[in-house]
Amino acid sequence: MAQGQAMAGPSGAASGIVSRAAGGAARNIRLTVLVCVVLICGSFAGATLLQMRLDRTHALIQAQYFETRRAHDIAALAGMALERYVRLGAMFADNPQTDMRAADPWIRNIVVFDSHGAIVNALHGNGADLSPLPRAALAGQYVVSPSLVVVPHRGRVIAISFNPASLPQRAILTRAALLLRGGRVLASGTDWDGRIFAAVPVPGWPLLAATSLDRAAALAAWHDTLPLSIFLILGSALVGGFLAIVFVREFERRARATAAIRSLKTMRPVEARLLVRLANAERNAVESLRAKSEFIAHMSHELR
Repeated sequence: MAQGQAMAGPSGAASGIVSRAAGGAARNIRLTVLVCVVLICGSFAGATLLQMRLDRTHALIQAQYFETRRAHDIAALAGMALERYVRLGAMFADNPQTDMRAADPWIRNIVVFDSHGAIVNALHGNGADLSPLPRAALAGQYVVSPSLVVVPHRGRVIAISFNPASLPQRAILTRAALLLRGGRVLASGTDWDGRIFAAVPVPGWPLLAATSLDRAAALAAWHDTLPLSIFLILGSALVGGFLAIVFVREFERRARATAAIRSLKTMRPVEARLLVRLANAERNAVESLRAKSEFIAHMSHELR
């Protein structure tokens, strides 16, 4: 039995705390309703703000995905263009009589060097404009500069000078650029701001295809939903305030009616009858006053 009382002790204390809290809430209806409305409106506002933040994050993640895909496409196009220049350079090295201008109008000059860096053949002039070669090129490495590609070919070295605007076409480089190692720009669009949002290496070349982010365009749809989100927050607050007023009035009316009924039950019959007569007299006075007002209004209308 002692164990039963010990077990019932905490539950009884908890039920007592709950009952006292419920009694306090019932006695102070206005504060209770106000707290409930604040909590409900706060829940709506918090859920809306959280959804807004999730939508913004989703928009930026989606933009990053598209920019990364675009960087991959630019890298693939740049790699294809550079490979084309390498093939054209090898074609000229094997057959100097080939018309390179007809093959690719973007080529400025092609110079063929031997393994020691001496000029063997040149497409235009004597090739002095592309001499001397970088040491890395003589060591058999691919070298790319803003307008030059140097590649080894059958024991010789080929230097191809080209217009960098062709890597790839400038229309594709919207908010994008091709970067050399160290961050130097090989080719870029007119709106490239230098801020890298996504970067992809060009396959087989020491280059990076980088893209920047147009945050205004990426968040345009999110900005369009802001008025709806604000409406949800303010709408829930206004509806909550209106319901609070209605509930408080209804609860107070019922509380007054309950208190009146309790007071009547505790009174003696004589006092109860006296209160009933007073109430009837008050109601009759109100009705007579209203009838008098209606009669005066009617007579005033007839006189006019």
